[in-house]
Amino acid sequence: MANSKLGVDIALDGSLSLLTSTGSSDLKQSQTGDVARIDDVSTVRQALTKRLNTRKGELWAHPKYGCGIWDILSDLMTDTWYLEAVATIREAINDDPRSSVVSVTYEAVQQERYVIFTIVYQVIDGRQDNLIWDYAPEEVTGSV
Repeated sequence: MANSKLGVDIALDGSLSLLTSTGSSDLKQSQTGDVARIDDVSTVRQALTKRLNTRKGELWAHPKYGCGIWDILSDLMTDTWYLEAVATIREAINDDPRSSVVSVTYEAVQQERYVIFTIVYQVIDGRQDNLIWDYAPEEVTGSV
């Protein structure tokens, strides 16, 4: 049974965008042709991915929403960079009151400036979930 404290949201496709650059909708459809919805842990996972994909300060009405990793995009990927990246991810996940970070690990391909972050988090009802977040300056994706 779904936990009402985790919320309900519209289901976005893998790009987590309401509109594509061509103006077409990226909303998922239900079997009846209506807008699909998600609830429970799926809502939290989608919200966390959207938060990670948003630059902190990008939403003018919510300047603290987002992830600070975008501020270090052009920095060299040193050990210090990875520590800072993990810290910004932890902060973004913990900013959602429905989740708290258990662990953040990464696998890096420095020559290609590509990093795969594995984020394990706990939702407020005690269940754990994980999120695989691919980070590269050109393209960032999250698995929903």
